[in-house]
Amino acid sequence: MYIIDTLSRHRLVAMGIIWLLLGLVFYTDLQTPLGFAHGIIYAPVLVFAMVVPGFGSRFRRQILWLSSLGVILGYFLTPYAYNMTEHYIITNRLLSIAVLVLVYTYS
Repeated sequence: MYIIDTLSRHRLVAMGIIWLLLGLVFYTDLQTPLGFAHGIIYAPVLVFAMVVPGFGSRFRRQILWLSSLGVILGYFLTPYAYNMTEHYIITNRLLSIAVLVLVYTYS
């Protein structure tokens, strides 16, 4: 709790950490041939944005939308996984978006 309290007093630092983490997850998503597994890694970034006090609902919605956009873009930009069916990858991506919406709804 000490870290979250400290970050709540330094909103720009917390915002920078959130943007950095979001970019890092997106980058690793693009580098992984089986990128569908990285779709769920956006959830901890969203949780972090939700638990740090001082951020409004607009900022939190932006993180949700950018995370969902990252999951979708990751599908189109990642290297093709030859041993996976298209249906399997799309289903995992959609489930990742559903998890993000649930995290946003219940946080």
